[in-house]
Amino acid sequence: LAMRMDKIDTLAYVMNNNRMAQKKFQKVSGFAWALTILDGISSQFSQISKPEKVTEMIDFVRCVINLLAISIKNCSQNQRYFHQVVDHFFESLNRWKFLELEEAMLVCDDIIGLSLRGTWPPSCKS
Repeated sequence: LAMRMDKIDTLAYVMNNNRMAQKKFQKVSGFAWALTILDGISSQFSQISKPEKVTEMIDFVRCVINLLAISIKNCSQNQRYFHQVVDHFFESLNRWKFLELEEAMLVCDDIIGLSLRGTWPPSCKS
């Protein structure tokens, strides 16, 4: 997951510094990709027994949420699109059952950040 997080972190950095890349995120199915990632690993999450792996998965979810936040920051086109798929986003998070975890406040904080449209500097690292 560390390599994937680095790639997502790099994409977030590029989108934060390049409005054209940010605008293309939705057009190249970036939102669909992010939601598919969340859906795909949510099914595996309940099978993880090692605490360090749980932490790693939570960090990954936070990284994806940060990417989504950067994608909608100051971009009305992406904001409108995300508004259309936000229910799917929360359904994905609900399947994670993240509110049952100790790290729930971290994820909730990231969701608040998402609603405020991003953070600077973009980073997946805790």
